[in-house]
Amino acid sequence: MKKGKSFGYIDSLHFMPFFLIIALTLYGFRPCNHIGFWLLPLMLLYCAFAYREIYRYKRVIQQVSSKNFDTEVNWLKTILLVSLVIVLIDMWQSKRANLYLGVLDINLEYVVQFGVFLLVNIIIFQGLKKPSLFQQLNSSDIAMVSKKSTTGTKIIGLSESKETVEKHLNVKKPYLNPDLDLNTLAKELGMKPKFLSQVINEGFHTNYYDYINSYRIRDAKELLLNFRDMSIKEIMYAVGFNSRSVFNTVFKQKTGITPSRFRSLK
Repeated sequence: MKKGKSFGYIDSLHFMPFFLIIALTLYGFRPCNHIGFWLLPLMLLYCAFAYREIYRYKRVIQQVSSKNFDTEVNWLKTILLVSLVIVLIDMWQSKRANLYLGVLDINLEYVVQFGVFLLVNIIIFQGLKKPSLFQQLNSSDIAMVSKKSTTGTKIIGLSESKETVEKHLNVKKPYLNPDLDLNTLAKELGMKPKFLSQVINEGFHTNYYDYINSYRIRDAKELLLNFRDMSIKEIMYAVGFNSRSVFNTVFKQKTGITPSRFRSLK
């Protein structure tokens, strides 16, 4: 998820247990019989760290992007949950090989193997279907959200900066670009991304994602009222959204009703 991050020496350490077990197995040893008790808790630990990374990604992306990544994040959470279930079944299988459900005698080892096979194929299929699932993050994006502002809660020239941001958005309307992110907007304004993020967070009391979408919804409401010959889909694209489901969700969050309902009531 990090843009420009290369595969380093520290990353390779995560693969050492795998290659060590493979090497020992090829020489006739059965290391899993002796260290299996430690492998499963380690897998649970990796699941916990993976969930933490997903949480961090979702928190950071809302500060730097105006796109909605809920579908992708939820998909990744599902994959992680399936992995966790497989690990738990494998832990149970190490203590009890079979599961009896009435007349059914289920070999849990086969369940684990089938689960792993299914999980790998789902990941491959999804990877081929959507090669670029996530917007990658710069290390500066992560640092910007992870660390508290060094200037505290007060920013020098906050009012002037707010006016500059509002004027630019109202006049230039950069939010009509569905790919507008924090770095691009900061460059247009001549501000540092971290400073712009602080202005939005502390000046408007919201995150970048909600702030940009508030302008899009404002324009959408005007188009729904004044251009009734335009379809909702056309309006969605016109104001900077590229997903009907995301447009409906954000519109309802801001107004309490769907776009079609809003138009019918006016």
